[in-house]
Amino acid sequence: PLAVYCLDEITNYEFFVYNRWGQKVFESNRVADEWDGTHVDEKAPTETYVWVVKYTIFGIEKVKKGSVTLLRP
Repeated sequence: PLAVYCLDEITNYEFFVYNRWGQKVFESNRVADEWDGTHVDEKAPTETYVWVVKYTIFGIEKVKKGSVTLLRP
């Protein structure tokens, strides 16, 4: 579950996940959407993915970036 802290104040939300070749594997414009580790309805392979989130809160535009390593047994 997502924390509720200021979620109602977020506008212009965009969230993207890219694979190592720069291909977009997930995108959403809803804060409540989470990437489930799939791409085109199949399990995405084990690797490191880059994520980017862009949003406006209290009139201030924010961009955050990071990476996540997806591990599969």
